[in-house]
Amino acid sequence: MRSKIFLFALFILLLSNNLVGQILVKGKVLDGKNNQPISYANIGIINTRVGTLTNGDGTFSIEIPSENARDTLTFSALGYKPKFTPVSSLEELVEIHLFQKEVLLQEVTVRSKKDKVKGWELGNRYEKGGLNMSSGVDANAGASVALLIENKYPSYHEELVYPVYLESAKLKISDNTTGPFKIRVRLYEIDSLSGAPGNEFLDRSIILESDIKKGWLDFDLSQYNILVAGPFFLAFEWILEEDERDALKQIYREFEQLHPERVVMDSTLVDGEMIPALHYIHFLPGTAFGVSLLPFSLEHYTCYSRYNSLGQWKRAAYILTARVSVSN
Repeated sequence: MRSKIFLFALFILLLSNNLVGQILVKGKVLDGKNNQPISYANIGIINTRVGTLTNGDGTFSIEIPSENARDTLTFSALGYKPKFTPVSSLEELVEIHLFQKEVLLQEVTVRSKKDKVKGWELGNRYEKGGLNMSSGVDANAGASVALLIENKYPSYHEELVYPVYLESAKLKISDNTTGPFKIRVRLYEIDSLSGAPGNEFLDRSIILESDIKKGWLDFDLSQYNILVAGPFFLAFEWILEEDERDALKQIYREFEQLHPERVVMDSTLVDGEMIPALHYIHFLPGTAFGVSLLPFSLEHYTCYSRYNSLGQWKRAAYILTARVSVSN
């Protein structure tokens, strides 16, 4: 009991120390051509815990620790060229313009009505638990989870030959306590060196808003003609306005203060490595993604997560409950 209280007090102390000597930057991210605000653009220092999202109106606020004063802040949005700005050159109030990428038109294959289209479902369908990364201790805007999508059963899916078209994606919502919510789907190549999510190959922001309490959240991707050449990562990102994030964090902080004995740090063995994870016992406000901690899922699937926009991808101690439909 005392050790748990000590761990909680240590978290609060570290959190308080991090707030000292920070650089506060506020501003707006706009389309460089038409000056329209870019909603939910990603902002952060790559591979660090410094990151946020713009609000629906393009505004943002980010606190940068003094230790990152010599780093570079990246502004990015799907379909736009990223902008890299030294933290030292930023003023307290900034206006950032992003310009759209020149997208090469891909050859579109028109299928004859006589063609027989074969379809498959890939991914993890098992669920045991829920995950919400919007706690007051360890999460910032842009938190997301990525599941490796590959043909795990060649004998069963023997006719599945890449490339294939991505028809739809779906995510299991374990529990939703906040009413309407937004989730963004993202697609990543596999980094050849680390095996983690690498370059992103989706050229637009696809966000789905829903108010379901639990169940499958379906993304229809058939209209985009997304052709994938091999295994890839399917990721889902929590999208919350700044005031929504602050309100949710406050709920967690109050719980941490009232029930420190129910805030525990434990770990799960994944591929021979102990992966640490913070857990709130019987407490999961917000929109929780379904995950699986079953030995079968941990053995057969691969999952990564990151705690904020442009943060470092790390191997997860769970497997996201998510599926995709593909066709030839």
